[in-house]
Amino acid sequence: DLTEFEDYQDAVAHIKGEEGTTVNLTVRRGEQTLEKKLIRKEMDVTTSYGVMLNDQIGYIRISSFKENTAEQFSQALQSVLQQNAKGIVFDVREDGGGLVSVLEKILDPLLPATYGNGKTETLVTSTEGELDLPMVVLVNGNTASAAELFAASLHDFGKAKLLGTQTFGKGIMQTTKELDDGGALTLTVATYQTTKGVCYHGVGITPDVVLEPAESDSIDLQHPDPATDAQLRQAMNLLMQ
Repeated sequence: DLTEFEDYQDAVAHIKGEEGTTVNLTVRRGEQTLEKKLIRKEMDVTTSYGVMLNDQIGYIRISSFKENTAEQFSQALQSVLQQNAKGIVFDVREDGGGLVSVLEKILDPLLPATYGNGKTETLVTSTEGELDLPMVVLVNGNTASAAELFAASLHDFGKAKLLGTQTFGKGIMQTTKELDDGGALTLTVATYQTTKGVCYHGVGITPDVVLEPAESDSIDLQHPDPATDAQLRQAMNLLMQ
């Protein structure tokens, strides 16, 4: 029998399973019904990539901060640097955050080794030499958590200007405890603050350049195009001044 799913996430939840196991799918294509038996495999989702927008400006997209993001980010950064990028646009629009440990690895080659003041519990430290290029970080209302901390960290050290709209304002750390009855309890155990001592939780971060998307924009975060993305276009203009 065919299963009716509530939405895309519900369908994915039913199809997911342990690697190496099989799943039987019935696919309807017009009037045709196809039966497919698939073997589940682990997927390596792309969470960061880099391209050159022109012969001077590199673009690096970070969609989330997952376990594979640091390696993908490193490859993206090296790619645009090897192509002689004179400035970089980091795009964390629609990035809801993720692992702080991954954020630390990503920031390490970008910030000076003095990052981390030790006055409170330091979550992110930097040991590598800093990248000495002009940078702009694109943010919006769905830029949250670790993505906000990424933007704030580069901004605090004067490494990057922020452009876009007010960020989400999720500056808390949470942990989930399993209960004996099978339930779970999520607790807020800490708040994030930037190196300047500012906690952005519930407030968000205001960009240096506040710019709403143009009504005519058709923004495709997988295929960046300044011709159809006013925020990206303005970020490039800032870097080329």
